[in-house]
Amino acid sequence: MKELSKRLSEVEYVLKQMDMSYIEKLPDNIVEFISDNKDYEYSEELCNKKSLNMKKLHVDTVTILTYLNMNFFLEPKEKEELDLLIKQTQQEIEKRKEEQYKYDDLFPKNTNIDKLNENKQLEEYRKQNWFSKLFAKLFRKTNHK
Repeated sequence: MKELSKRLSEVEYVLKQMDMSYIEKLPDNIVEFISDNKDYEYSEELCNKKSLNMKKLHVDTVTILTYLNMNFFLEPKEKEELDLLIKQTQQEIEKRKEEQYKYDDLFPKNTNIDKLNENKQLEEYRKQNWFSKLFAKLFRKTNHK
């Protein structure tokens, strides 16, 4: 819970840096949740810094901000465009995965396997022949005595 409190402090800090019109788009219960559950000590640390480097934001903070952006800040047309972009990106990723892990490439049809099976059959036959010869010699020796 401590980590979540820190992330919420970061989210609140970023929101305060934004235009008030964005904050007004958020439902009251979300604003209250962020405010009630933030880490006050960490919030003071953030406020004492002159600026928060966006590169130093925790990945969870960025995730929360992305969620807020997609669900509350974007206009409907922007949201549709972003949804389309996300779908296209997911399709490209899936396509790359399919190309990278093609079934035929993972399990290539190889005639060497057939040759290996033939060699096994020949080897088994030779083993059988070897035993036959041994039994034949033993049988001959027992019949001669």
